[in-house]
Amino acid sequence: MLIYMLTLHHLLTYLHWPLLDLTNSIITAMFLSVVAFLAMQEKKRRHLFYVGGSLCLTAVIVCGIDAFVVTKMMRTNLKKFLGVEVESKVSPARDAYPETGPDAPQRPA
Repeated sequence: MLIYMLTLHHLLTYLHWPLLDLTNSIITAMFLSVVAFLAMQEKKRRHLFYVGGSLCLTAVIVCGIDAFVVTKMMRTNLKKFLGVEVESKVSPARDAYPETGPDAPQRPA
């Protein structure tokens, strides 16, 4: 966190930052899942611990989504670097009417 706050990540170019972010997300998710499990064990004695455990599980889900997005971004950047064609998903609306402009075919009313 301190490295990001002081913007030192621009100076430390020898580190692969997306890989560090991925590792951080995985370690955080594992730690929070253990904390959530232990907090939810106290359900019968202290009800607020159960709420804290539920919030920890929510944080685990968010860390998992973050890890997935970082991994997808790293794979896309690697494919671009290697020259592999990257598929982009197109919405169904674009497939129906691919052209726009004055010479484009008119849409049905």
